[in-house]
Amino acid sequence: METGALDPKAWQPVLHDSFHPPSVHRLVAREVIPVSPDLHRSFNVSVPDWRWPLWASALDAVAGEATKGKAKSGWWTEKLFGDDWGRPGPPEFGMIQVGPKKSRSAIMDGGAVIAYERGGEKSRLVLSVHPVMMAHRISLVGTDAQREDAERFFRDIDGWIAANNFFKGQKIDPFGEFLELDDVDEADLVLPAALKEDLFRNVAQMIERAPEYARFGIPAKRGIIMAGPPGCGKTLSMRVLAKRLPCSFIWVTPRHLEKLNGLSHVYDFAREIAPSVVLLEDADAFGIDRRLGQFSPVLGELLGILDGVVANKGVVTILSSNFAEVLDSALTRRPGRFDVKLNFNPPAGPEAFEMLRRTIERRKVVLSGDPESLRKAAFALAEQGASGAHVVEVANYASMLAVERGRGKGVRLTLDRQDIEDATKRVLASLGAEADTEKALATEGVLKWGGWPAERR
Repeated sequence: METGALDPKAWQPVLHDSFHPPSVHRLVAREVIPVSPDLHRSFNVSVPDWRWPLWASALDAVAGEATKGKAKSGWWTEKLFGDDWGRPGPPEFGMIQVGPKKSRSAIMDGGAVIAYERGGEKSRLVLSVHPVMMAHRISLVGTDAQREDAERFFRDIDGWIAANNFFKGQKIDPFGEFLELDDVDEADLVLPAALKEDLFRNVAQMIERAPEYARFGIPAKRGIIMAGPPGCGKTLSMRVLAKRLPCSFIWVTPRHLEKLNGLSHVYDFAREIAPSVVLLEDADAFGIDRRLGQFSPVLGELLGILDGVVANKGVVTILSSNFAEVLDSALTRRPGRFDVKLNFNPPAGPEAFEMLRRTIERRKVVLSGDPESLRKAAFALAEQGASGAHVVEVANYASMLAVERGRGKGVRLTLDRQDIEDATKRVLASLGAEADTEKALATEGVLKWGGWPAERR
């Protein structure tokens, strides 16, 4: 080798970085952790999206700048950074919901230098936050000697979450978005008295008595099926139920299931914020009887969750279905899964009248002429098997007719008998068309797969 020639080993780090550029948090770690990069170690966790608002809040509470110098946590943030074209720059922030009407800013993509005292001297870990599919990847870079410190940091985060879980008792979707329920009231729920009592009593008892069930070794896997044609009060009942129950409530729709990678994290969420209710709306979207030649992975996963090795203590599951007659028998006939079945049928005459009356009363509408026009319309609808949604449509269309006919003066709208009659005729005509469709389906055998629930044998 010629005198003064560069040792080839000295080129190795340069060549490595050229072909494999280090991430920004690794670059920051090289600056603040005074050992060779070869001795750096990464300690990782994955935080699902629904848990990120909790984790981000805990990060700020445990290691935010405001905690600097306080012995309560022992951690503080020295600086934040982000990825600016491969170099340290500003981090990315976004808004997260931390309450029904409360949001805050939180880091979404970037990192932080976390400082703490160790053996009387200041030490540092480099934390990075990186969003991946349906989760955030959290990495702490340190050394082998800092392994226990990194584990303690993660335990402190989990401890804060356990003590300050703001999802507990709230009504949310599976992504942690808070539900708006201010516009519903129990008085709006017009159902037969027995059905209404069964609905609230059964769910409330399952939640309230869960500790007693556990004490006596009684499995708490039971659930409820809410069955009935569209527009007969299932969704409104669920909204009222969610608002009234003093427990956590997770509302899962088919739209959510399209985005979710299964139901596992929903039940992880539910167990963490128990006592809780998991509502799976429109179960016929995934739970059709396998004997009909269809199988959904969601159905298999749900059955496994309900009977799996992980106990669902304090978690009640509710299924709703417009076509419960085609649900898989593993859901409807297996004891211990869904033992309570509530039928939501089209309203009878008195209930239809009460719906129509209340719908009109809630609006800035005055009814003139014969007050019996509402009762006649309601009973005519009930005779044809109209749903609650059809009854409300009569009020909606009658109001539109009144506007078209010039009876809206200022903030007041006046309905007369003719508006109600014309709207009723229109809805009855649509009911006739729907009945023809149902008849055609039945002729093809689609709706002959058992009955719900009494007709099944």
